[in-house]
Amino acid sequence: MDLSEAPFMLNRHPWELSRVGMISRLVASRLTGKNVGDVGAGDAYFAKYVAARFGARVTAVDPHFSATGLIAGIECLASLDSIPPESLDVAFLMDVLEHVEDDALLLREAVAKVRPGGLLLITVPVWRILFSSHDGTLKHHRRYDPSQFSALLSSIQGLRVDKTFGFYFSLFLLRFMQVTFMGLRGAGRPQLSDGNLPDRGDDDEVDASQLTRWPWAEHNWITKVCTAALNFDFVICKLAASLGLRLPGLSMVSLCTKK
Repeated sequence: MDLSEAPFMLNRHPWELSRVGMISRLVASRLTGKNVGDVGAGDAYFAKYVAARFGARVTAVDPHFSATGLIAGIECLASLDSIPPESLDVAFLMDVLEHVEDDALLLREAVAKVRPGGLLLITVPVWRILFSSHDGTLKHHRRYDPSQFSALLSSIQGLRVDKTFGFYFSLFLLRFMQVTFMGLRGAGRPQLSDGNLPDRGDDDEVDASQLTRWPWAEHNWITKVCTAALNFDFVICKLAASLGLRLPGLSMVSLCTKK
């Protein structure tokens, strides 16, 4: 969870529950007992999951941590600078690059912390046409078009891209209809042509709350059904990509290797 969402997030959203399970499953064989970094860890929910599920030694990095050090078995740091070079077997950068102005710099810094042959798993929100006040509230500088994301990865020396695909096609459709409706009402703010963050207004906080607040607990059947549906969506998008069919998703994931 993004720390900016914490004040009004009473329960974990099915999107987050599904993403945690499906993303970790992509690289499950590479996690057990390994040194893992979670860059842009938010409230460290994913970091704690990986540590508990796979017995990995996890370091969570986020500049907005209110406390650092060993917390609940997770090493929490405010900066990548504290991680020795080439010390990580796996690094996750999950929905973090859009939060920084210089995304290439952050990515290069993360690559430097991974050993040769190690893995980087990167997710980003995609499609600039979907940029709305919700993105503004979460302090996103951009949403990536697939070609833009590909160009960013290709620009990083020492990084080999092994697999990239979009996921959550169903949520792409829902968000597209929502942003279109907001635009017709004049409530949404489309992304500027140069990719910079539009001005924010008072309606942004309301928009973020409405989009991300989830009223049902994790064990509730509604949450379980929605999470299962998103898991199925992820599997279909992954299968389609393996067959050469790229479905547009709300997010995109890339599996990369440090050369």
